[in-house]
Amino acid sequence: MISKKKIITENVEDIPPYEMEGTLANLRDKINSLIDLYGPTARLEWNPNFYHAYDRDPSPRFDIQRTREETDEEYEKRTRLEREDKKAREVRDRAEFERLKKVLGEK
Repeated sequence: MISKKKIITENVEDIPPYEMEGTLANLRDKINSLIDLYGPTARLEWNPNFYHAYDRDPSPRFDIQRTREETDEEYEKRTRLEREDKKAREVRDRAEFERLKKVLGEK
């Protein structure tokens, strides 16, 4: 099984809508500062269902998202967990197979 590193999308900042209001020149400056901070490939996504931990009502926000390749540590942890999960499934499947062999008899 050849496993590749995954591309991870992460939210790096959330911006309240009022910060994205104003003149187009001010918005351009805001966007340019976000590009300087997070790079030109970062995305601005509208999130109408953003919730603060302390509030039961949604507080819509803009999310700044960027993608990155998973780190070596993340890759090792993920593949180790996948191997452990596969081994546990095989043990369960083998036990179920043996149980069914006893119930149904071998043919």
